[in-house]
Amino acid sequence: MNLPLVYDVSTDLATVPSVLVVDGDAVSRRFVELSLTRGGLSVELAHDATSALDILSTNLVDLIICDTELPDVAGVQFLRRLGQESRLARIPFVFLSVDARVDTKLVAMRAGADDYLTKPVDGNELALRIESTIGRHRRARSEARRKSYLLAGDFSAIPFTDLVGILEMSRRTGVLSISAPCGISEIFFDNGRIVHATFGNLSGPPAFYRMVAEGAGQFEFLISSICEVEQNRRTISTSATSLILEGARLADDDKKAGTARVVPSRRPSLKSVPSPIDGLIRTTQPSAALARAFEAGISAGFSLAELRIFTREELAAWACTPVGSERFQVVLRSDLTTGASGLLSIAAPITERYVLSSLRGEQKYLGANFFLRQDRVVDLILIDIQQLSTIQASLSLEPSLVVLAPPGGDVLGMGTSSRAQLDAFLSRLEFKVLLGVGQATLQEQFKDLAALQNSNIKTKWVKAALGEGASDLRTLLVHGIRLWGSETLGNSAGKR
Repeated sequence: MNLPLVYDVSTDLATVPSVLVVDGDAVSRRFVELSLTRGGLSVELAHDATSALDILSTNLVDLIICDTELPDVAGVQFLRRLGQESRLARIPFVFLSVDARVDTKLVAMRAGADDYLTKPVDGNELALRIESTIGRHRRARSEARRKSYLLAGDFSAIPFTDLVGILEMSRRTGVLSISAPCGISEIFFDNGRIVHATFGNLSGPPAFYRMVAEGAGQFEFLISSICEVEQNRRTISTSATSLILEGARLADDDKKAGTARVVPSRRPSLKSVPSPIDGLIRTTQPSAALARAFEAGISAGFSLAELRIFTREELAAWACTPVGSERFQVVLRSDLTTGASGLLSIAAPITERYVLSSLRGEQKYLGANFFLRQDRVVDLILIDIQQLSTIQASLSLEPSLVVLAPPGGDVLGMGTSSRAQLDAFLSRLEFKVLLGVGQATLQEQFKDLAALQNSNIKTKWVKAALGEGASDLRTLLVHGIRLWGSETLGNSAGKR
């Protein structure tokens, strides 16, 4: 089967697509390589995610074919890792796996995969599907390159009616996207003429009139070579001047009558910012079988967490956003130096998103996510034990595990005020398991905390310092997961 070369429309030059195949099985890799090279595609091979990342650091790749289970990580985890880098996130990603279960396919597609094929697969069909996916993405990139923004700003600097007049006189074709206080609007231009408009659930002239009355908002104008509104969908045929005059008349009538029209928005604002979510997200209920699965994922030395830096609003959204099929949330309370060192010991190299978020000037919180097999997630947030009050309003969650590691392993060094804040904070979280790390007296010091009077809280006291010897954070997480999955309820004085 001879597949045609894929053309780069911007240069009209044929380029040979390059495909990266990531599969732990050598026979499968060879089959895919032969199927694709017969069609004229260039193929790179990797047996695991680590090797694939090395290849991606030095080679241009048009598409990635990956198994769902790699020797070092799950395929979905590898896909999510690519999503952390803008240079890698846009590469089309196709799964090729023996796992034909619908649930697995759903997890893969929700993670961002472009396609999912099951083994065995016909070589010609595989090559055709890959060529089609590459061609679709290249055409999309080419179309995006043909578009460019001419204007962007706020109507406080240039009024809406003036902007419409400028676009009409310059005979522009494209879309004027507007984020107004009461909704989202789009005005479509074809060679300077307005042909269609939307505002919330309104369309046509009423939508344009509503935008004239609104006046305020932010805008972006996207130039296009052709108008995207087909002739049979166009709702406006009058001139911009007529529309503006009629809109102004209607707005004046409404003002005199003392009425106001409120239009629900169909889509989120262009400048939307996540806001804290009230209430708790219910984490996965404990079970011995699930605890063993989490423990196996965490214990593997190659399983590395993705570091995260949160602003206060991002932290609030993260705590209450469902992630994965089962979720194990951990709150680590420690001094920042020791806690950050512990997180770095279990984390992969920092990503682009981590670097960019660290450059912002507002207060941050450090966290990490383990994306394990079967779409399971273990996520962790570090909280400065001396600054609990700064995070109270941002964190609403019901953690599976709290790891408590006071400075020097002694709660007395925290001071009376910090101990009171700690008790209030623990009482608010409704956690299931507490793992205390510190001196031998730590258990005695905490026995009077009101938060620990709940008989359903499982506790374990570890005589050690966080990060020293066998008390690295990964080992402590395993201890906490085991306790979470155990059937014994109530406090235990277990030490090691």
